[in-house]
Amino acid sequence: MLRITGVLPAIILLAGILPGPSLAAQEETASSWDQVARSVTIYRDAWGVPHIFGPTDSSVVFGHLYAQAEDNFWQLEENFILATGRGAEVHGEKSLPADILVRALEIRRLSIEEYERSSPALRERCDAFAGGLNY
Repeated sequence: MLRITGVLPAIILLAGILPGPSLAAQEETASSWDQVARSVTIYRDAWGVPHIFGPTDSSVVFGHLYAQAEDNFWQLEENFILATGRGAEVHGEKSLPADILVRALEIRRLSIEEYERSSPALRERCDAFAGGLNY
């Protein structure tokens, strides 16, 4: 479980950047995310904390990431940049050692392999995570 926990965040981040489907498939996927979005309710309490309600686990994951992007997109973007070993492109030479480590550990390759080995239910949630962010 520890190994999955360490790689899963990278899997989720990378799920949105895997080689893309055709334009027709993208339009079909966008349409299905529209359906998921309509099935999710995001209620913000008096303190602005989002409470996500949906008919499935995947729809709640989708809503969670959508709300997270509304509130903290800058942090999600920063985490994505660092997790893909591209920190030096944004932060300059000081981030190069971390980028080298991320690339030496082959996190992208291992994340994709882990995603492909995952159960259909976990892949569905990872896709919903990326879908909520992209939506």
